[in-house]
Amino acid sequence: MNFLSTPPNQIGTIEFPINSTNDLSVGILSTSDRGGAGIAASRLHRGLLSSGVKSVFYNKSVSDEENQYVKVSVDKDTSIHTRAMNRIMRLNKDPFEILSNPISGKVFSNSELDFDIINLHWISNLVNLRSLKSMSGKQIVWTLHDMNPFLGAVHYKCEYDNMSMLMALFDKYVYFLKKNIYKSIGTNNITFVCLTEWMKEHLRKDSFFDRFDVNVIPNGINASDFPNTEKPQARAELGIPLEGKAVLMLADNLSVTRKGAKYYDKLLPLLDKMNINIICAGKGEALKGDNVYNFGAINSPIELSKVYSAADLFILPTVEDNYPNVMLESALCGTPVIS
Repeated sequence: MNFLSTPPNQIGTIEFPINSTNDLSVGILSTSDRGGAGIAASRLHRGLLSSGVKSVFYNKSVSDEENQYVKVSVDKDTSIHTRAMNRIMRLNKDPFEILSNPISGKVFSNSELDFDIINLHWISNLVNLRSLKSMSGKQIVWTLHDMNPFLGAVHYKCEYDNMSMLMALFDKYVYFLKKNIYKSIGTNNITFVCLTEWMKEHLRKDSFFDRFDVNVIPNGINASDFPNTEKPQARAELGIPLEGKAVLMLADNLSVTRKGAKYYDKLLPLLDKMNINIICAGKGEALKGDNVYNFGAINSPIELSKVYSAADLFILPTVEDNYPNVMLESALCGTPVIS
């Protein structure tokens, strides 16, 4: 199976360098198979399976025995400590995109994850970080899809701009709670994988993580999932005028501040004056305008490829992000990206 990978200044086709007779086993843990992190983890899982590697995908939403997806049941933690932390986050969730409790989720035992490699992805509310202690002795690879593993309760540093003194203290408490858990892990047992050099630089700013090995491995994508449709055909199928230019605005959730929601509002009137058609896709409040074509959330790669192919340019005004899948998908469909 060919996968497209995009290092900082290169787009090329690569193959998994794994012999199909290899006995390597990998346990992939991701809260979901959806969203940017979940989709990337699921693509990796399918790629490993197609290369003959024993891979099992643990998550909270999908059970598929044939394709090795295991749905994990997470019991509600009734401890006073966890309940108190969850209550603080509930009462102070605005204006944050998301807050995570590192000790909320399932505590996996050593015997439950009997794999050569345990590959953690976005694991909020799936894996209680105290599980890392029981995984001691196993080889853990943690793929970082955002900054949460080396921050406190927040997932990106831009969230600090909206933080009250109380939440700043709570976030610092969560950070030190994580550090104490990390200290219990042998430095040779865990490797952090960043998707970009940018993320690696932010991780390395915290000297605590100097003790761990850190590598950069970009996301991969199955090239056959996103066929490049001819622009006239894509526009005809989507009902977009063949004449004139079209700009794509797409995100998992268009209303999320970090994804640049405020910039969409500023761009719309400018593009409208230039008589440029605007293609919008994603959850959240639909954008409004005479030249706006809204398609809502799209999960099908085939339908997404049509949206990418119909546009002349993809604008992604994200404030802070970590190698969004949509940039790779757009490039694969031949549509340039400004971000």
